[in-house]
Amino acid sequence: MGQTNNNPTRLTNELHPLGPVQVGTLQRDYKEKIAAIRGICLSFAQGPLQQSLNSGDSSSAAGFRKYSSLLKEETTLDEAVHSVKSSLKQCQKTLSAASQDCSIKSDHLINTVRDMATEMGLECYLETGSRPDCPLPVSTLTIGGTIIVIDIDVDNTGAILRVKVSYSSDIHQDERVDRLLAHNLQCRCSKLLQTVPEKGKASEGKLAHLPDCSRNFDAFSKNMKAMATLEGFAKKYPDIDFFHNVQSMDVDLKELSKREM
Repeated sequence: MGQTNNNPTRLTNELHPLGPVQVGTLQRDYKEKIAAIRGICLSFAQGPLQQSLNSGDSSSAAGFRKYSSLLKEETTLDEAVHSVKSSLKQCQKTLSAASQDCSIKSDHLINTVRDMATEMGLECYLETGSRPDCPLPVSTLTIGGTIIVIDIDVDNTGAILRVKVSYSSDIHQDERVDRLLAHNLQCRCSKLLQTVPEKGKASEGKLAHLPDCSRNFDAFSKNMKAMATLEGFAKKYPDIDFFHNVQSMDVDLKELSKREM
């Protein structure tokens, strides 16, 4: 960036990795295409569609109206069923998150993250075992794509031990991404409580999260979706390094903003 101020063309190419972009031209083309699509839809609505409804063939018009009504009813029913399913799923997640059972805490975390990754088209693998550096059993959820691999280590109390993002190219490694994702999944209560066994019982005390413990799954999903989007672009255009391009654009925009200020 140090020499780009003397070369406007170079600055433009670095800011837009796919080449110079004329925003005004893009806006004009976009408006023209939208107008063309609207014109086609309006022409169909006022032409063949209207003629079909107003034609003398009453059986045809009646059948069309019946079919249209059925479609509307099915859409309404689908929306209602989807709303109920979403509410039930959210209730299940809320109950799991509020549970003081440590194994449920861990399962809730792993299952929630796995569902997110699967919906984004990423593969998930789970491995559970012991580690010399942790006295508790540790589960490692591996989320894999073509370019990125995310490893999430969580113990059986639901505590995040490590989040590591790996790329096919070492130049993309950035510990800030690891820390950000780990922060998204960390317990907001920031600590565990040692429960005391009841008198007369041989059971041992257990570690449990505070009742109001919750994780920022929305932020984690947003950040993982950003990487999954670049992953999808990389599959479609293998000759373009989208991760590098976005990183370069971020650096350039920050430098431009600093100079403008």
